[in-house]
Amino acid sequence: MPAITQEQIDAIDAVVEGMMTDLGVPGTALGVVQNGELVYAKGYGVTEIDTDNPVTPQTIFSTASVAKTLTASAIMQLAEQGKVDLDAPLTTYLPYFEMADERYTEITVRHLLEHRSGMPDFDWLAPGYYDNPDNSDSALEELVRSLKTTELLSEPGESFSYTTMGFGLLGHVIEVVSGQSFENYIHDHIFAPLDMESTHQRLTDLDFTQMASPHIPGTDGSWIVNPVFPYAREEGPGSHFYTSVQDIAKYAIAHLRQ
Repeated sequence: MPAITQEQIDAIDAVVEGMMTDLGVPGTALGVVQNGELVYAKGYGVTEIDTDNPVTPQTIFSTASVAKTLTASAIMQLAEQGKVDLDAPLTTYLPYFEMADERYTEITVRHLLEHRSGMPDFDWLAPGYYDNPDNSDSALEELVRSLKTTELLSEPGESFSYTTMGFGLLGHVIEVVSGQSFENYIHDHIFAPLDMESTHQRLTDLDFTQMASPHIPGTDGSWIVNPVFPYAREEGPGSHFYTSVQDIAKYAIAHLRQ
């Protein structure tokens, strides 16, 4: 590792520990990348409130929408290989993609990457939304086929509207173009080349003893443990993967070197 002084380490620790105190955060992990290398990695606090399980640089955290960068990276890999045209209509790759709004034919891959497709988002707050998550191999294709009665929020390319659903469509583009499942493509072309051995996309692949528990504020303002969201597979390209500071630093370094 390049040199990092004890004075710098002390300053970093003071900032992190101060923020944890101010916000009441049970645990966190930090990595510092400098000149293409991880120069400092440390865990702070505990993985779960009211336990003494320490956070370490190997502790697994849910990354939520950081997953969108994986999907974007995969699309750009395929674009660089000439397999995906960013400005081609989505129907070029997904001919069975249809919406109630006839403007759907104008949606391009680039529109989805930029959140300018006019697509709506998942109805996260709908009662029972997480009761029966679809983790089947066909989940991303089923998402595409389920949109025939859905309307657009705006003209494609006209305005910004954040949508995780749009990244689900991109995930299926990756499947169709590569001939692999979304998860296998990401593993083979991003995780494996970067030696991200502790990083996974499915809850079933996780060792929960190594994972930091999610927490939410209770009614009295104190933290309570919240179950890990049972994300459906259709949300994967836009809303979840699970990794450690040591692994995510490798991913960051790969992008910083581009």
